[in-house]
Amino acid sequence: MSKLSGRIGPLLMTAFFIGAAVVLFTESFREEYQLSLMSHAMGPTFFPRIVLGAMVALGILVAVESLRGSAEKVDVSTAGRVVGIILVTVLYGAGIGLIGFLFSSFLFVLAASLMLGYRRIVVVLPVAAFYSVAVWYLFQEVLLIILPGSPWFNSF
Repeated sequence: MSKLSGRIGPLLMTAFFIGAAVVLFTESFREEYQLSLMSHAMGPTFFPRIVLGAMVALGILVAVESLRGSAEKVDVSTAGRVVGIILVTVLYGAGIGLIGFLFSSFLFVLAASLMLGYRRIVVVLPVAAFYSVAVWYLFQEVLLIILPGSPWFNSF
């Protein structure tokens, strides 16, 4: 087996993610997304463009590293955690629309911390609360990006 054949998987995945990021980045310039710039400082595409740009940059770094390094076996002992985090992330995305950004973010940080092995609830609860409020405040009040609100409270 050649050295390149052991790297095909990572290179194909990297190419897929870079391609998806480029498509989504291009999509963010559609006309209907530009209308909200009149009423908000940054618009709904501001942060996603930053994330997609970082995704492309990191994808290029992964591709370069994959070409330079030796092919290594993948450790599958943590596959359960990976699948769990993916599931929690999907639930987080669905929960944003149902219970609002702030409460979903709190539950996501709490669940992700516990799934990744950090069990000190005395630390995890305040960190999840502080993180959720800080990110909500940054987007809602500083960047003026409207986030989905809670069905129970008008202000957040």
